[in-house]
Amino acid sequence: MAINRKQLAQNIVLVVDSINVTSFSQYWFIKNGIFGEEDFKGSVFTPGLVLVASHDCQLTVLPNQLQLEIKSDNEDVALHCIENRMVKLIKCLANVRVIAIGLNYIWKITDNERTMPQISKSLFGNSGSRLMSFFDKEDTRYGAYFSQDIDSQTRLKLDIKPTLVKENGQNVDMMMYNFNFHCDVQEQQMEETLMMQVNKWQQFNRLASELVCL
Repeated sequence: MAINRKQLAQNIVLVVDSINVTSFSQYWFIKNGIFGEEDFKGSVFTPGLVLVASHDCQLTVLPNQLQLEIKSDNEDVALHCIENRMVKLIKCLANVRVIAIGLNYIWKITDNERTMPQISKSLFGNSGSRLMSFFDKEDTRYGAYFSQDIDSQTRLKLDIKPTLVKENGQNVDMMMYNFNFHCDVQEQQMEETLMMQVNKWQQFNRLASELVCL
């Protein structure tokens, strides 16, 4: 079987009660050692949105969340980015109420020898339930949602579904795996919890990679 697996994206999201977006200025980022002057080319600073696009990541600040999108799928490069961007950012958020943190990984699976109905049915269409007996046509596509505690702090939410996307001008069928490692954050232990979760990035990244291969 010509099964191809590829990681498409990885990011860390901090969900906040509310923040003053304008406080995240170019001067503020430089002062706190999160970005240098060379990192602001093409960046956006408005009252409702801050977007900093550096060579290794993209940081988006909205009134209700901060998102660090890691550009490289190289684990060492990604870890360096997290340590030099996200860890420093967290240490500067003492006056921000962070409600939750999510570590997210998006993967795709394609197969040059089988159709998407065949792929999705082999994964999720064999339960023998009455619902499956209805959804049993040649063009039926299957997906799945899973949710499970990974540890005492983290719940994994995995959404898998067939998707049609355009790549290089052509429609490509793929199975999309969206991993969300979610943790609610208590106010009294905010920085401690955030740092603990960020330090699990490599562990969760490898777990997602293993699950995609099952």
